[in-house]
Amino acid sequence: MWHTILISAHAVTATAALTAGVIAIPRARMFGVYLGSLVAMEVFMVLAIAVEWQVIDAPTRFVFAALAGLGAVVVWCGLRAGRVRPRDGAGPTARYVENVGFTLVALVDAFLVIAVLNAGAPGWAVAATGILVAAVGHVVLRTQRRRLVPKGPPDPHKRAHRQDDVRWPGLSDAPTKPSRSAGSGYTLTEEVDVEASEELAFRRRPVPPCGP
Repeated sequence: MWHTILISAHAVTATAALTAGVIAIPRARMFGVYLGSLVAMEVFMVLAIAVEWQVIDAPTRFVFAALAGLGAVVVWCGLRAGRVRPRDGAGPTARYVENVGFTLVALVDAFLVIAVLNAGAPGWAVAATGILVAAVGHVVLRTQRRRLVPKGPPDPHKRAHRQDDVRWPGLSDAPTKPSRSAGSGYTLTEEVDVEASEELAFRRRPVPPCGP
């Protein structure tokens, strides 16, 4: 009896997580329902496995343990999505879409695999269903990520780093930390800048023509 109750609760919370996740992926609406349903789904599954653990054989134990591990990964991805979820009406980030999308693909995959298994299909059909759903879900997830995550402007910090990488040929890099040199009123950075300017001016002087 307890096993049936726990399995039913697991199915209800998994359905709630899938529905709330589809709503939450664009703007994080109903994210709390989505994450809470994920956690409850995993708890009910672990309890259902624990109730039947003594009466199931070793291969079934291995399968159920793998399902519990997959559920833990799904919950972990949901928690990661919570750290980067959009707030104040902002659009989702790529990490948020990837984490929530992974959990949705895993839930759909589990629902379809269980449906095929309950229909009495052979093992190869069950495995093929799982692989096919995962592949299609990956393609759909990439499409949704391109649609939901806009391409922002270039990062100004990266542009600044690229500009700093440009150096005049033959000139040494100036120290990043200024320090006073003995007997001079200039810092070491200023002295290097003066020397660099003089060397650059010398290089820009016209070269007299060769020959008489």
